[in-house]
Amino acid sequence: MMNLFFRTTAYITLSFILFSNFLSAQVSEVKSADTINPIVKYKVKSMTWLHYKSDDSTLTNKRLDVKRKTTYDKAGYEVTFVEENSKGKILSKSESKYDLKNNLIEAVSYDSLNNIANKYKNSYDAKNRLIESTSAQQLSLYTYLPEDANKLSVYTTTYKYDDKNNIIEERRDSGSVEANKTISKFNDKGIKLRSESYDHKKLYAVSEFNNKGDEIRYEQYDNGALMSTGTYVY
Repeated sequence: MMNLFFRTTAYITLSFILFSNFLSAQVSEVKSADTINPIVKYKVKSMTWLHYKSDDSTLTNKRLDVKRKTTYDKAGYEVTFVEENSKGKILSKSESKYDLKNNLIEAVSYDSLNNIANKYKNSYDAKNRLIESTSAQQLSLYTYLPEDANKLSVYTTTYKYDDKNNIIEERRDSGSVEANKTISKFNDKGIKLRSESYDHKKLYAVSEFNNKGDEIRYEQYDNGALMSTGTYVY
């Protein structure tokens, strides 16, 4: 389960990094503000990116390989993303919705067969803080079985905050089962001092930080038993 969690996190993180780099490389007006709400400066309405490939290293005989188009709302937030091949077949697409405060409340992406690849729904509290995020992801991303392409793996992540808006608990549940949880402690200045991570209620990692927020000690556990430690000197 722990490997599955990290593989899922890596897949999502890599997808976001690649897409953010693609935006900043192609259009100077496009910036990423954070991992939840990418903001587009100067109100770009849409952007089309064409990728060509050649039969030789001299880049002659170029032909269209992939076409990608992104559209944005009036506030500059991404609304749709469509990727097509040279024949106009849709390879992937996504749609995003926001509330009146421009918080992302729903995002859905589809594969080339129009199956849902990922679906997210977010909830916020009165202070505009993300408190719950439900994710449904295509099961075949983990099993690599074609028959699982129309099946979804669903988990919910909840967040708790202190009075300074620091996340003190992040918990990920799969159905009624607690899959992962991280508990963090902060000082009065909002600097993280310690974090404890659990996998199915069993401790698997502890990190300690100095008063500058630098990690100074890391502990790794297996089935609740200490297996290794690491210390850092600055």
